[in-house]
Amino acid sequence: MSIKSMTGFGESERVAGSSVVSVRIRSVNNRFLDVNIKSPSSYSALDSEITRLARTFCKRGRIDIGLKRMEQGGKQSSDSRLKFDQGLFEDYSKIYGQALSGSTPGSSEFQIGVELLKRKSILDEAERGVDLEVEREDVLVCVSEALESFSKVREFEGSELSKLLTSCLDTFAQKKKEIEKVLEGQPEALKKRFDARMAALDVDLDPQRLEQEVALIIDRLDVSEELGRIDSHLKQFHQDLKGNSPVGRKLEFLLQELGREVNTLGSKSQDAAVSSLVIELKSTLEKLREQVLNVE
Repeated sequence: MSIKSMTGFGESERVAGSSVVSVRIRSVNNRFLDVNIKSPSSYSALDSEITRLARTFCKRGRIDIGLKRMEQGGKQSSDSRLKFDQGLFEDYSKIYGQALSGSTPGSSEFQIGVELLKRKSILDEAERGVDLEVEREDVLVCVSEALESFSKVREFEGSELSKLLTSCLDTFAQKKKEIEKVLEGQPEALKKRFDARMAALDVDLDPQRLEQEVALIIDRLDVSEELGRIDSHLKQFHQDLKGNSPVGRKLEFLLQELGREVNTLGSKSQDAAVSSLVIELKSTLEKLREQVLNVE
């Protein structure tokens, strides 16, 4: 198994009773799981069951699920007919008429009628004969098939994401090794530079005190702990990429920790080569962050 992407697409079509049902699913990144369903009014009673199904396939992301109902033969189903509420229309007309009683006469009555008909409560859709009990099981099976197709796409995109993230991690690890190589000779170089400066001053100083001062400077600039923690975070990152469960948030946290260690490396750096490599590490971290946003 590998990580999953939060973006994906899936669709399915199935005969349900006297209808043909089609389901289309799309998803984009989201911090939490957000399932949105757009379906014919005759299927609205199934929304909660469809949401539960989606939650078994997804843990994060905005999931848009669209259902369409067609008559067998490919004709768009006229799932409903217009229903007119005469009483409500008359009540609104009376209120509108009173509001416009002092206005200029003319086409006001016609305009009132147009505005009233825009109200969904007055001119609504009434369902035609859809036997939900007959179609229910097939509709849910169709949704499940679309979700399975959708999940496979997310798995494929997740495997591609994993390759890209692994490549970035390898680049990061290589730059970190280059920093270690530069730092190998730093203590000796610092000592020589310090001795040269003291010699240039031509003053008589306590050799033991000088050794202590050099040791303190080297200790303040030591980054072995930071490098060790970076190794630990990289190892954990690789392990999480191979897991079965959603790890997007955990990877985001690991990148935050890597960022802290890299910033510390930069602040302690006394070498131009190390500073340059730290900038490259930060650039690689930014690439990792962009891709991790897509991980479930």
